[in-house]
Amino acid sequence: RSSNSTKNNIYIIGATNRPNMIDDAALRRLTLKFYVPLPDDLGRIEIAKKKLSMNNMSSETIAKHFTEENWQEFAEKSKNYTGDDITKVVCQAAMIPLQKALEKHGGDITKIEETEELNEITFPMMLESLSQHKSTVKDLDEYISWGKRFGANM
Repeated sequence: RSSNSTKNNIYIIGATNRPNMIDDAALRRLTLKFYVPLPDDLGRIEIAKKKLSMNNMSSETIAKHFTEENWQEFAEKSKNYTGDDITKVVCQAAMIPLQKALEKHGGDITKIEETEELNEITFPMMLESLSQHKSTVKDLDEYISWGKRFGANM
């Protein structure tokens, strides 16, 4: 086979939210590196909507519980959040209906009725979860600097 055959190529793709912790020797062997910026307001909203839909919430139910103003407030309060941070916020918010149902029934899960809306996450629940989960990005400028120093110009 010729050395140009794509069958001989091995591509390694990785991602990290801690690029400054990559060993220098390993960093030298990564031929293409680039900084992927944090999601913007619309991106964070879309990630949250996607995660809500993955919690069995229909787009109609999401629209019932979240107004445009709610989404704008969510975007403002989630600045510098990663996609993973938003996933954790939605997952925590998804637990709130179950926690409330358990409180209502004295902690007895067998008394929770199937008709109780355990999958519906409301905007106040998302705000409560946001207040408990802060962004994991401590120094955004450090990431941007790393991207300028080591990243590819794309």
